[in-house]
Amino acid sequence: MADGSWVPAIGDRVVLVTTGEAGTVMRLAPTEWGLLCDIAFDAPVSGTPARRVYSSTELRLLDS
Repeated sequence: MADGSWVPAIGDRVVLVTTGEAGTVMRLAPTEWGLLCDIAFDAPVSGTPARRVYSSTELRLLDS
């Protein structure tokens, strides 16, 4: 984007800001409130599903 902000794409490697979990964007769903991202996590926190949905604002692109 022109302002330099990141927009998730399918296949992007991301990190969930609140927990530090890393994963891959599997699906995207635009909503009236923003972009929802279905994430497949590498090693989910114990007791949580391996795939979960988060707002793009909760994610950051994982540095390669």
